[in-house]
Amino acid sequence: MEADLTRGTMLVALLSCLLYGGLVSTQDVSTTAASGHDLRRVVCYMAGWAHYRPDPVQFHPEDLDTSLCTHVIFAFVSLDKTGVNLVQADPSMDAELYQRLAGLKREKPKLKVMLAVGGYNMGSEEFTVTVSSITNMHAFAMNAIEYLHRYNFDGLDVDWEFPGQRGSPPGDKHNFTQLLQILHSEFHRDHHRTNRTKLLLSVAINPSPYMIGISYELPEVADTVDFINAMTYDLHGNWEAKTGHHSPLYSSSGDPTDSIDFMIQWILNTTVPPEKLNLGLAFYGHSFNLTDPSSRGVGAPSNGPGKGGELLAQPGSMAYYEVCKLLTESSDMITESGRLGGTQAPYVVDGHRWTGYDDVQSITEKVKYAMDHGLGGVFIWTIDMDDFHGICGGGHYPLMNAVKQQVHHPLVG
Repeated sequence: MEADLTRGTMLVALLSCLLYGGLVSTQDVSTTAASGHDLRRVVCYMAGWAHYRPDPVQFHPEDLDTSLCTHVIFAFVSLDKTGVNLVQADPSMDAELYQRLAGLKREKPKLKVMLAVGGYNMGSEEFTVTVSSITNMHAFAMNAIEYLHRYNFDGLDVDWEFPGQRGSPPGDKHNFTQLLQILHSEFHRDHHRTNRTKLLLSVAINPSPYMIGISYELPEVADTVDFINAMTYDLHGNWEAKTGHHSPLYSSSGDPTDSIDFMIQWILNTTVPPEKLNLGLAFYGHSFNLTDPSSRGVGAPSNGPGKGGELLAQPGSMAYYEVCKLLTESSDMITESGRLGGTQAPYVVDGHRWTGYDDVQSITEKVKYAMDHGLGGVFIWTIDMDDFHGICGGGHYPLMNAVKQQVHHPLVG
C-alpha cells in the first residue's frame, strides 16, 4: 500500500488551500484565539496503511497529537463494483482503526474525524459507475450516510482521481458536480430528519488549470462542499527525465505556471471563495536518480527514481522522517543541499539521489502564504510522515508544530 505514499499522478499538482493565521500560539488549533481571531482549518490526512510500517515509524491513531489538527481524514475507503457501497480497503483492520480514531474525540470533542473515499490507486472505474445514473448517486449517498453514522465519522471527503480521466468519460465532469449536489442535499436531509450534527462534505482536487478544465465545474463544486483540498504537490517526479521540486511555492524553472502560487491564484480567479480552499502540504519528497552526479541543479538529467529511503524503501519518494534522518545522521553522504532560488523549496543530493522536499522553513512560508491570501486553511498529506516520534532530534511533529505556529489570525478582506 505504500504505492500511495505520494497521492498523485505525474502531471498533477494537487490540492490547494489554506491557512490564515499568523500569531505564534501555544493553544490547541481547535480553539478560537482569545482575541477573537478566526479559526483556520488544519486538516490532517492519516494513511490507513501507516500501521504496517516498520518501527520506529509505525503509526497508530493514538500517535496522533489531536492538538495539532482541526480535522482528521482517514484514507481510504473504497467502492464496490456497483459503485454504491463503501467497502473497507483493509477488512482485517479498518473497522478497528475507525473505532480508535473516533475515540480521539473523547480527548478533543471538537475534533472532526472524516472518511476519504477513493484515492489515486482506486482510480475512476467505480466512481464512473456511481455517477452513471441519478438512482446510483442517491443510493451511494444514502449508503454513505449509514456507513458514516455506523462508524462515528463526522463527514465524507470525496477523492476521485480524476473525473473525465483515467477511463472516465468527459461527461463525468458534470456528473461529479451532480454527485456532490446530491450528497449535499442528503446530508442536510439527514440532519433535519435525525437532529444529528450535519455531516461535512469535502473534496480533493487537482489544482492545475489543465486538470480543472477536464475534471471540475469548480464554482459549482465550491457552492456545494464545506471545503476543497487543493493537492498542491506532485508537480514533478521521477516520471520526468530531469530533476524538479514537486511542490515549489514559486517557480524554480523560469516557468511562472510551475508553482503553487500560480495554481492558487488561478483558482481564486474562478470565483471560488478563498475561505473554502485549503492549501495542500506534502510531508514527503520526490527523489530522482541523477544521470551524472556532477550535474545536480534543477533540471539536471535523471534516469528514473532515486533509491528509496532508509525506513520505507520506496523508490522515488522519501517521507520527511527519512529526509531529516539523512540530514542528521548521514551528513558525510551529502554532496549538496540548499534552497532553490526564490522558491523556499529545499533539496538535498547524496550521491546519485536528488530529493526535493519540505522542511520547517518552507512549510512555514506556505502557511503564511495561505494566510496572506485569505485561504480557509491547510491540509496535510499525510500526518504520519512527519517526524512524529522525534527520531531526528528536532522534537515530535516538527512540521505540524510549524503549521500550528501560524493558525490564528483574522481573515483578510
